[in-house]
Amino acid sequence: MSDNLFFVAHHFSKQNNDDLRKAIHRAFARSDFEAYYADSEAMQEHILTRIEERIATTHFGLYEVSSGNPNVYMELGYARGLGKRHYVLMKSGTTVPANIAGLQRIEYNSYEELTELLKNLIVKIEMENLQNYLRSKENYKQISISEDEIRKNCLVFYNAEELFHRFGYTEPDATANNGYAWCADLSQPYNHLVFGPYRKLPSVGDYVAFYKIKIDNNAIIDPLLELDVIGGALACKQLYGNSFLQNNRYQIFSLPFTYTDMGENEYRICNIKRIERIACKAWVDYIAITRKECVT
Repeated sequence: MSDNLFFVAHHFSKQNNDDLRKAIHRAFARSDFEAYYADSEAMQEHILTRIEERIATTHFGLYEVSSGNPNVYMELGYARGLGKRHYVLMKSGTTVPANIAGLQRIEYNSYEELTELLKNLIVKIEMENLQNYLRSKENYKQISISEDEIRKNCLVFYNAEELFHRFGYTEPDATANNGYAWCADLSQPYNHLVFGPYRKLPSVGDYVAFYKIKIDNNAIIDPLLELDVIGGALACKQLYGNSFLQNNRYQIFSLPFTYTDMGENEYRICNIKRIERIACKAWVDYIAITRKECVT
């Protein structure tokens, strides 16, 4: 799947397939985005399975609801359930169904007007989101090392439940280091799942912090968590939902940093996106610190 796709849902008709799609194409012609339509590719599996996958893995969606097509409503509901960014399009004068009456809508009188509205209201915002995503992906490069090597070389090791927290709770977890993990519901407002412990490292130099984390919904393509080191160093990295390769399985994320002034360090994990109407949790097992030369 390309990094620059967005999903489009509409009632299939000759006019929509021609005029509506041309209006959308004109709006995004000078952007890095490409529209994805359900009839864009041959599908061997059930069409709903592929549509759900595309809604989950594209950056955002446009949902044209003027026809009242139930499939479009179903796709819009699925996007909202996933917490995906979505924009509702509707021809002016269309009766607004009760089930979407409370949603913001982009209403248009002509396809030419729709093109201009998309340019002015969506393209710039989504281009900024795309660039942030691509920068984060470039900075996401991980240090390839086994967990055994991390344990062998770590200078300090913190079980997550032993650190400080703004929200969440300790939960038994048979796959965690000591049988427990710190669990947090990411629908909560911005705050720190884990922070601390305000301790110095043995000497200045280059280090790597390793964060062992899992989530239960990796369909979220937006920024989800921020890892950082502050105190005697400063470094940070954003994780997206799809930074996690599998749901409910721990991954280890590396964050290199330079310790410069013998200050008291904090290692933090913060939820940076409030996910409404979606169940998404994160579990933190531990944070381990090694010297960089030992693991690269």
